Amino acid sequence: MALAAHGYERMTTGVDLLVTREGLARFKQAHLGHGYVEKFPGSNGM
Repeated sequence: MALAAHGYERMTTGVDLLVTREGLARFKQAHLGHGYVEKFPGSNGM
């Protein structure tokens, strides 16, 4: 709020996504090994 009061605009740098289990499984299958890695084997986080 203080930054806005001084004329600074807040820029959002993150994006949140909600996916189904099937969508996550397809994403993992397509992208693991292409710069994405699992946090630990079997995890849902990358």
